[in-house]
Amino acid sequence: MNRSEFLSSLSDVLQRAVEVDDAGFGNVQRLAPGRANLEIVAQHGFSSPFLDFFKFVSVLDDSACGRAYRLKARVVVQDVLTDPHFAPFADVAIEAGFRAVQSTPIVGLHGDVLGVLSTHFRQPHRLTREAIGKLDACAREAATIMQAYDGNGHDGHDRHAYGEASGRDPGY
Repeated sequence: MNRSEFLSSLSDVLQRAVEVDDAGFGNVQRLAPGRANLEIVAQHGFSSPFLDFFKFVSVLDDSACGRAYRLKARVVVQDVLTDPHFAPFADVAIEAGFRAVQSTPIVGLHGDVLGVLSTHFRQPHRLTREAIGKLDACAREAATIMQAYDGNGHDGHDRHAYGEASGRDPGY
């Protein structure tokens, strides 16, 4: 699988995840090799300020994606304005146009977290049991794609993945 196929495949999975529960936005982040950061490699609906702010997210952050990575479990923020952990990011969320977010870890075959799949909602939101099942399936598919890409000798130092995912020059 080449880089273009990798990004296209993840974008397809993300599109399905966004459609699961009528989310307005979404992104897929991949663990940046050799770093304790998640990097956006696919996105749907976000503008530059959000993408710039969350280009790299420390796995130690209290953002939904950082917590999902650390906990190896889905994190649901039903309302970004009332979640105390999300408080440092609430202004960015409101500016981006979302009030709720769910982040699901993308877990590999050996139990390692490869990244995070997140969907974002314009209004406070509660996930249904059906949506949870479908998001889990999307995360498993994303894991398969990431492992296939890494299995082809790519070490993840894809310096242009963010730029291609966002349609912008990554600037590094």
